Amino acid sequence: MRFLSKVKNKLRISIIFSYILIISFYLLIMYGLYYLFSLLSPVFKDSECPQLIIAVVIAIVTIFTLIKSYMSANSFIFNTKDYERLFCLPIQPKIIVISKILSLYLYLLIFSMILIIPAYLTYVGITGLNFWFLIRFVIYLLLIPVVPMVLGTILKFALECLNATQL
Repeated sequence: MRFLSKVKNKLRISIIFSYILIISFYLLIMYGLYYLFSLLSPVFKDSECPQLIIAVVIAIVTIFTLIKSYMSANSFIFNTKDYERLFCLPIQPKIIVISKILSLYLYLLIFSMILIIPAYLTYVGITGLNFWFLIRFVIYLLLIPVVPMVLGTILKFALECLNATQL
């Protein structure tokens, strides 16, 4: 029994270390992007269009989210192995599907935040911060991945149906 608790403690330490390493990696990427956007900020400031940096990043995030949702729809929604076990539980099927879609949304939101937050910080460095900008930032941050996720998932579903009818 004592051996088992030592193994559990080592496993906990390993998991905590893994999370710390992953979070540090994401923060490092975000800092690198912020530094890159900061180097580009004089260009946007001189052109008197600092909102262009946000538009470019939103376009990149939209394309990235569309591709990522198309590639990840199978593993998150369509081809998961736990549907048989979940449908046996006293949970409505629509709640199970909604939870799968929300997990895909959170996955895409985390990856899109890596690009969006440094761009917004650079924009705030150029123009300054106000209350309405902060409100819009939070709303945009939450809504930017939605449309590409829906389009990518529908596209994946349509192509999977097309492949199933051809076989």
